[in-house]
Amino acid sequence: MRLTKCENKHFYDADKYDECPHCARKKAAKSGTPAQTKNTSQKTVALIQDTTMTGTREENKPYPQPDLPAPGADEKPPHPKITTQLLEPHEPSPSDNAEDTSAEADRHDPSAEEENAAASQDASDLAQAVASSSMSVHTGAAANASQKTVAFYDVGGVDPVVGWLVCVIGEYVGECFNLKAGQNFIGRSLSMDVALINEKSVSREFHAGIIFDPNAKQFFAVPGQSNGLTYINGQLLFSAVPLKSYDKIQLGKSTYIFMAFAGNDFMWDTYLGK
Repeated sequence: MRLTKCENKHFYDADKYDECPHCARKKAAKSGTPAQTKNTSQKTVALIQDTTMTGTREENKPYPQPDLPAPGADEKPPHPKITTQLLEPHEPSPSDNAEDTSAEADRHDPSAEEENAAASQDASDLAQAVASSSMSVHTGAAANASQKTVAFYDVGGVDPVVGWLVCVIGEYVGECFNLKAGQNFIGRSLSMDVALINEKSVSREFHAGIIFDPNAKQFFAVPGQSNGLTYINGQLLFSAVPLKSYDKIQLGKSTYIFMAFAGNDFMWDTYLGK
């Protein structure tokens, strides 16, 4: 073997090849013709053979040379070098110093701090005043809402009776219910003035009503705001109808007799004062 190095720094066997096979392969690839060698039938054999477990190679046989590409159009450009440059410290200019000085002066200006403190105090006082006003308004509204409506006859929390409803047919047979001055709402709800809780045929809210007008000294029956019907002496109640003692009032399946106490013969004004 006669190892030779071509001008492109490729190593090849001069006894086997007339010219560098690497360069010839490159030229053949460009021209489209196969490269010629001295012995084309000879197969390439491994140049390195392991003979022992220690990994030694066979003597007098060189290492195979890798196929290195020739420098040219196919060769990639080298990687750019990365350089670093230390930045010199920035020296402040006179204008920068002037701005910093003015900002520092504003920051430590006692008058500015006093103005800011005064503005904060004013805002705090205003917020407290608004909160106090809102609290007083809500407190007053709650107090007014919680106040109980004053009865026409104020006798210390007791509504003086001005008449009665006496049950003659229904769940409350033999019982009577007091009527007060003003409006008396009738229904099954406990919030009604005349609460007929056990009368299932009576509407829960405002089945009907009975009004006593102290100025006119007169009672009236008025229809309610429910689906329940009311009859006065057998006549369907459509609008306000004057009442007199012993009038028969039918509410659902129950019947009541109306009895007047206050009127032309008696008024609480005589005993309680106007």
